[in-house]
Amino acid sequence: MTNRLLQRLPVDIPAISTQAGMMGKRAQQKRAAKHARQAKQRKAAASRSAATFAAVAANLPQLTSMDDILFGPMATPWGDFTETHATVDDAIAAAEKAGGVLSCFSFDDSGEYERSLLQDTDGWLYEVALYPQGNLRELVMTSWLDADDQDQAAERPRCALAAYVPDYLHHPCIKAVQRPSTTSVPRIGWAQSVPVTGLRTWEDVRLAEKELPLFALAPLADGTGRSYGPLPEETFTLFRAHGLSARDCAGFGAPVTDRHPHWPGVLVSVENEFGSV
Repeated sequence: MTNRLLQRLPVDIPAISTQAGMMGKRAQQKRAAKHARQAKQRKAAASRSAATFAAVAANLPQLTSMDDILFGPMATPWGDFTETHATVDDAIAAAEKAGGVLSCFSFDDSGEYERSLLQDTDGWLYEVALYPQGNLRELVMTSWLDADDQDQAAERPRCALAAYVPDYLHHPCIKAVQRPSTTSVPRIGWAQSVPVTGLRTWEDVRLAEKELPLFALAPLADGTGRSYGPLPEETFTLFRAHGLSARDCAGFGAPVTDRHPHWPGVLVSVENEFGSV
């Protein structure tokens, strides 16, 4: 009986399929609309977060590093310098256009160097400057920041670095020098120069440079012969003898100052700018 009744009922299979398809399409449309709303909400939230961050950042002090940017990632390999200026005469011509000085800043395992062609009263010179690293550099920087008269203060750490060189490494041609810096803190190190007379190729320069006593000072530039190792108390005593504050963190041999422009009144490191630790 039931089967006969079912057989008599009209069944429209295409209509059922169309209805199912429409229901599936509506479900897809609902899901798409939901996803669109969620995406719009995420975008709005991100926009609000960005605006909040920008407002907060606008009120924060713009910290400027006290560390010279001419070394590390900013350094120029000496090979690139010599490729740009094929001969010594080419480099001198470029130095003349630059106002009398042309420098290349580079670093390697032995230290941080500034190689320059510069014009002196006696003619053109090739100069190599070696700069302190690690805690020794920080001692120069913190001592300068602690000085009451910073305009006159650079001479004291320069004299201290000159006296820092032991007697057996002293050489009359090696000078403690101050060179222009990219920060307010002066760049002070040791330098030695040779006349460029007779130097035509960079191989000539390499051979002349090889004999410079300056490179014997490279281990001293790290302070203790160990990169970023603690400085001995004798080094602080030497700097104090030259009228510098030379304050150190007890037990760590690390130079500190409370006159860092970003952390006034707090004893901090300079180069790493960690703030109070």
